[in-house]
Order: sequence, then structure tokens, then C-alpha cells
Amino acid sequence: MTKVEQWAKTADQGSRFVYHIGSVAFGEECRAARDLYNAGLVLLVRKRQSKWPVNLFEYIAHRTGKKL
Repeated sequence: MTKVEQWAKTADQGSRFVYHIGSVAFGEECRAARDLYNAGLVLLVRKRQSKWPVNLFEYIAHRTGKKL
């Protein structure tokens, strides 16, 4: 079980979890976040962290009110 999946089990509606920082989202944590999104449990947001010398983003999961 990934960290984002563990967080989603106990998170309150509106809680946020940064599941990845980088220029591109990839890996097991990102796949798990996408699965939670497809199930309607989270909304996914990409927030720019820095622009120079390389674009870095925070990939954030926001917990919805839908029950597991």
C-alpha cells in the first residue's frame, strides 16, 4: 500500500497530500493517486513550485467527501 493510499483511508474531506514533487508525475505513488481519482476519492492538482532552472511541480491529492 502506498503512502497516498494510506493517507486517503483516514483523511478528512478537504485534506491535502503532496504525493510527488518533480517536473513529471511518474511512479507507483502517482499511479495510486490516479486510481484514487478515478474512484472519486480525491481531486488531483499540479502546483508550480519553481520555474527556473527547471520546472518543478508539487502533485497534490485533495480528499473529497466520498466514502471508501
